[in-house]
Amino acid sequence: MFESFYELSRMPFSRDVPTEELYQSVMMEETLGRLGIPRGTSTVCHHHG
Repeated sequence: MFESFYELSRMPFSRDVPTEELYQSVMMEETLGRLGIPRGTSTVCHHHG
């Protein structure tokens, strides 16, 4: 319904957002650079328990 009104190509706030479309802040890019992770590579770490 609202997708067509706002001309969205997919449902917002879903869990299947392509990693290349995620926001990367300057701080995140600097952190990944210091860790030696190439730009454009996305890494998600999560500790559960």
